[in-house]
Amino acid sequence: MLQELKLVGIHQILEGGSTYPLLINAQCQNKEIKQYVLKTYQENFVAQNYTVAKEILCCQMASEFDLPVPEYAIINFDHSALTKHYDLVKISTLDKGFKFCSEYHMGALDFNRFVPNAYLKSYEIENVFAFDNIVLNVDRGNKIKKTNLLILDNEMLLIDHELTFPFIDNRSNGMDIDYKSKFSSYDHSKHIFTDVLRRSNKKDLMFDEFHEYLKAINLDKFDTIINDFDSFNIEYGEKNRIFDYFVWLKKERDFVCKKLKERIL
Repeated sequence: MLQELKLVGIHQILEGGSTYPLLINAQCQNKEIKQYVLKTYQENFVAQNYTVAKEILCCQMASEFDLPVPEYAIINFDHSALTKHYDLVKISTLDKGFKFCSEYHMGALDFNRFVPNAYLKSYEIENVFAFDNIVLNVDRGNKIKKTNLLILDNEMLLIDHELTFPFIDNRSNGMDIDYKSKFSSYDHSKHIFTDVLRRSNKKDLMFDEFHEYLKAINLDKFDTIINDFDSFNIEYGEKNRIFDYFVWLKKERDFVCKKLKERIL
């Protein structure tokens, strides 16, 4: 069940995010007050790309592969609370539905190619690479300022997954999708870990663990999430589109992992 937060207060705009995310205090369902990063998307962007749904789907998918993400939740409130932080023109463009929040971790650092790889274990590197390949994430590249990968106490946290699943959007509804073609055409060359994996001398067993994760994807959990989307009026497009792709990943896991290995040769 998606956790719905109650806004307690807004601290500030956080630097570095294209959506000008906010640091907020919010009350959890257990009454605990915690700090979260609130993502505010424009209404037309959410309507076209189902960004809130994608953030949540990717967090759940990451958990299927034991990849750590911050605790996430949703929140909604009257936009008059934003007037001290955004101008009225920006506020007028914001989506009025539920917004995505992820728990704030003070002291977390942005991972980049200059951070020693000792911070990450080899299996974490290959699983992050594989995960981004299957969700078709174009926002963890080595050519951008933010890799959307945080390092905290020698652990990593994956964040920001709105630029994923390009075939799950308003423009693709009703269209036939060739999932093999979509996966095969993903541009992995810009990924933060492509070069790291290419330099590895332990490629033989690479992605074997990921293969088992694909086999074990629990579709029932995603069914529960879709029901939550319906309950909170979070747009996600066509349910069959989402499930058909996940079923394809499970069924074609041999092809997926073979392709992953080819990409780091």
